[in-house]
This record gives sequence, structure tokens and C-alpha cells, in this order.
Amino acid sequence: MKTSNIIFCSILALIMLVGCIPQLLGLMKIGPDNKPVDFLSRFWFDQSDQPSHQHSLPKFRHIELDGGGRNFSLTLNKNKSYASEAFSDTYKNLSVAVKNDTLFITSLNKRGNYITLDIGHQLSHLTVKHADVNVIIAQELVDNMHLNVLGQSEFVFNHFTREEADTLQKVIPKLTVVVSEQSKAYLLDSYIGQLDVDLQEGLLRYSPKLKVDTMNVKLAGKSAVSSTQFDDNNQVHVLNVSGDKDYFRKELIGQNVQLNLIK
Repeated sequence: MKTSNIIFCSILALIMLVGCIPQLLGLMKIGPDNKPVDFLSRFWFDQSDQPSHQHSLPKFRHIELDGGGRNFSLTLNKNKSYASEAFSDTYKNLSVAVKNDTLFITSLNKRGNYITLDIGHQLSHLTVKHADVNVIIAQELVDNMHLNVLGQSEFVFNHFTREEADTLQKVIPKLTVVVSEQSKAYLLDSYIGQLDVDLQEGLLRYSPKLKVDTMNVKLAGKSAVSSTQFDDNNQVHVLNVSGDKDYFRKELIGQNVQLNLIK
């Protein structure tokens, strides 16, 4: 066989090999879980400058999230160890740093829109500003926790997650919620013993699934509290309302709610 034919066949074979295995050129094949699926992909992934999706964090008691005016999803899980870790496939689009005892999370662009935290200790405060955020929190993290919703944010609090072995919904003894600066908070599905709410130019709405023994609401400015389904039976046992009631409508609190208006 002529040398030229050998070279041609070698080049053709190499092209066919690369076509079948593009990872030979440094391309990575990523599965639906965003992880490399084969040896070569894992090799190039390890050699690349891509940050890990998992990051260890120093201990913190407070979380402050700035969503930059965008939608955001925040999940707070209980870590069985005392360590705390952050998970996000869009980590490079977030600024995440612990200063003193506060974890600061800032969305840098529209791709930085979610993060999951595995936390090994209880939290004291969660502050959200400039974000339309959907939040899920493990109930083991909560002990007299404060939720602060600021900067024209919209805060949707779905529920407290619990251990698989817990077949009954636990009661969160006490929760404090502050909504201000034309923000809105929605509480959808939890069981809370005492819920203290401070509304300063803010709105709080609760669903019929929300169970509360006593809800204390203080209104200031253009603020209001109401049910998302006021024609249905609601599970707020006692609702105490004080402060500026100009924008409060008692017909919107839901059925079977005992209302006390406090001067």
C-alpha cells in the first residue's frame, strides 16, 4: 500500500474515532444529573476550571439573600452532621460568603437563581430582599426563627420539611415574620403555635392549609393580612390584629377564624 494511502486511511480512521468518541478532543459528556458520565469526561472535568457544585461553609446563624430583583429558589435542609454545605449547579453565578455569623447570598445574574443549603445547626434569621423567592425549610432548623422580607420582595413559604420517620406534622412553637418596603409574604402549609407578624407597608396572606394556634399581626401604613381563600374554612384559630387597620378587611380572613381587633 502506498504511503499516501496509509496516511489517508489513518486520517480517515482518526476522524471516525473522534466522531464516535468526541471526548478525545476534550469534550465532556454530561448526564441529566449534571455529572460526567464516562472516564474521559470525568478526566476532562477534573482538569477544567469549573467550580465544584458542593461547597463547605463556616458556621452561621443568619442568612441574607439578595436576589437582584429576580426569581429565586431557596431550600434549607437539615444536615445530619454539624457541617454546612451549599449546592448549586449555578454556583458561579452567585456570590456566597460568610461574614461573622451571617451567610450572604447574592444573585449575580439571571442564571444565579437557586441554591440548596444543608445546614448542621439551627437558624436565627432569614432575610430576603429584592427577590421573588420560593422557600422550603427543614423544621429541625427552626427555633423561634425570624423571617424578614424587604425591598419589594415576594416571599412564598411552602412548608417545613421533616424527617421520613416523622409521620405526624410537628408544631413549630414560635415564628416571627416581618414584611416591609412594599413586600409580600405567602404562608402556605405549616403548623405554627404562635405566629407574630409585623407588617410595615407589607402584605401577608395565608392559605387554608396553614395551621396556627395564635396569630398576632401589627399593621403600619398600607398593610393588610388576609386568607388566599377567604370563602373557605381556614385553620388560623385566633387572629389578633392591632395598629393601622385602614387597609384591613375582616371579611377576607377566612371562615372559622376568631378575630380580635386590638386598639
